[in-house]
Amino acid sequence: MSPYVDFAFRQPRTTLECLRHSVGGVARYYDGGRVPGKGLTLAEAQDIAAAGLLLHTVYETSGGASIPGFPQNGDYFTYNQGWRDWLEAVVDANSARQPKGTPIFLAVDTHMLTSDGRLSNYFKGATDADLNVRASGYAIGVYGPDYVCTYIRDTFGITHLWPWLPRPPAVPDFAYDLWQQENGQTLCGVAVDYNDCQQEGWTTEGADVYVTLEAFENYKVALEKQLTEQYVRKDDAVKSHYHDVPLSGVPTSEPK
Repeated sequence: MSPYVDFAFRQPRTTLECLRHSVGGVARYYDGGRVPGKGLTLAEAQDIAAAGLLLHTVYETSGGASIPGFPQNGDYFTYNQGWRDWLEAVVDANSARQPKGTPIFLAVDTHMLTSDGRLSNYFKGATDADLNVRASGYAIGVYGPDYVCTYIRDTFGITHLWPWLPRPPAVPDFAYDLWQQENGQTLCGVAVDYNDCQQEGWTTEGADVYVTLEAFENYKVALEKQLTEQYVRKDDAVKSHYHDVPLSGVPTSEPK
């Protein structure tokens, strides 16, 4: 398959047309609208489709990159954060008319241990949120170091993987959707990362909106209110055990 590139901010149509001559698709961010131009919008997704490019998406506000903690800012990754991140990612994806059944990658943009429970808590929060928000229709993916990708795959059965390690000339010894091979490159005047692609991306053309954005926003607000009031987990960043959440509701008690 043709290579893909990822880049941080929206680009004009002329740049997308230029990229089309070198790559088969692009990967773009969702971030809950926090940084102007960073998060993929419907208009940008339509421009990308019009340029003949396919899309992959990753949700990242900080991915642990700016949150103090150990190891290497790993305090970002908690159960509650995973819950909130996935809800917000689904709202963004619905707004951009990302087709149902396609993955949204959650970013682990840092090296961290897999043995202290933080990653388990974070992805448990995301998978529980997805079970509760039955209308999401999207698949959870993971972007991160190769060992993080395989750990989350083996722990949660998540098969949409986007590793950024090992670096060339090594090649991941497992199936992946994307593999980020080169960072800090320039193409068509844009700072990009190059990715090998094994699973093609998506396009907005002909895509169905799974639920209306207004309806999903209302549902998200209600779930967030329940989560905040009923389940404030003070120390989940250091606990290695979590509990299952009933499909019909949100967590109502502390894990043992």
